[in-house]
Amino acid sequence: MFFNYFSIQQILVKNKNLQNPSIKLAYVTLLASISTHTIGLHWIKQTKSWKTVIEYCQKNHTVYVLREGLQFIYNILHKFASLMNDDQLCIEILSDICLPLSENLWKNLENTTVAVDDSELQQKLIPTLNIICYILQKSVESDDSTKISYHILETYKLESQLWRLANITHDHPFLGKLLRCFVLANFSRLIFTGKLIINDTHKDVDFNKFAVNYFNYMNFSITRRCSRNILMMAELNQMLWKTLGSRAPSEVVLENQMIKFEDQLIILHVIPILYVIKSRKPGETECLDNYIMKLFNISCEHTTRLCYAFRDLLMTMDQNVSELACLSIQGVLAMKNTLHRDRAVIIFQALVYTLKEFAPDGCFFAVPVTQTHSDLLNSPNLLSAILNGLYSLIKNYHITWKECIESTTMVNFMLALLGNPNLPPRVI
Repeated sequence: MFFNYFSIQQILVKNKNLQNPSIKLAYVTLLASISTHTIGLHWIKQTKSWKTVIEYCQKNHTVYVLREGLQFIYNILHKFASLMNDDQLCIEILSDICLPLSENLWKNLENTTVAVDDSELQQKLIPTLNIICYILQKSVESDDSTKISYHILETYKLESQLWRLANITHDHPFLGKLLRCFVLANFSRLIFTGKLIINDTHKDVDFNKFAVNYFNYMNFSITRRCSRNILMMAELNQMLWKTLGSRAPSEVVLENQMIKFEDQLIILHVIPILYVIKSRKPGETECLDNYIMKLFNISCEHTTRLCYAFRDLLMTMDQNVSELACLSIQGVLAMKNTLHRDRAVIIFQALVYTLKEFAPDGCFFAVPVTQTHSDLLNSPNLLSAILNGLYSLIKNYHITWKECIESTTMVNFMLALLGNPNLPPRVI
């Protein structure tokens, strides 16, 4: 095995100017095999072979090299921390990972003038952010009891460095990377404060601070007009909250108020869907008002403020809001297997009310009529997403009229839809 390693290493040295992904993938795979043995871990520690793998990941090699490299980095960190109890070695590895972040950031901030949205700086830092996000996410998913997350957040002050980057950035995709890292850091802090005894003092799990951080990230996204990132964070928070399993309480205390955290997440998904509604059909006002009051009853004060701010952002958006509504529906469908039934019903009701925008007047409360409807032509993707969403929710949760009276209007709408001669091919 070690002969094969040295053979590959010699090939790498001879062909260091030839970016051959196959050789690099073989190198990472072989290191991963060596790391499964204790003697192999000691050898990796002695030779510091991880430096080459970190370099591969930071230079954005092929997806296969990147995938194996990220998995290898997390695995050796976990093994060095749990099996060998070598915190200093973990700090050394994390130092190599975080070096581009601290080095480039501080060098940039030392200048008298700071370049906003420096594309060159962003390209240097994105691979490092990807590595950190992967490590934090694996730590949360595996309920890691080591100090890996602690060192990233406390020893290297990750959140402070992320805020410095966020303050000099308006690029939405790059902000999305930072916000994703923020969310993962927030959950990682929740994990290690409940697991570790740091400096001989045990820290209780602080869900209040966790919730405050969540609202701060959402508010920041709204001030930077990052509508897509709001939905991304809501979906990521939902996924990670489910990952916590029994560790996640049913209710969280926020400023002496008990709130259901998942309810606050799902309400933000509903806002772009409901915003598409431009007018109320005859006989619909009371039902829609009752639904809006239902949302108010499950939301806390901070979520209500977020909703109003999000609505104001949608009113001034240059892009088509229907595209954002499609993204919201896709995000909900991605979490359909983890959604609580009550929250699935909330989404289902929102989809039905938005579906009525595509219906001719009277088709819900009278005999269906055939008429040309401009929304069918203007937003066929949204109609397709709504129908897919309704189908998936009904199939997964078997929603009936007892839980959602709005479901009784579906037959009339489908009859009116099938009778429309201008039905787009995508919907057909």
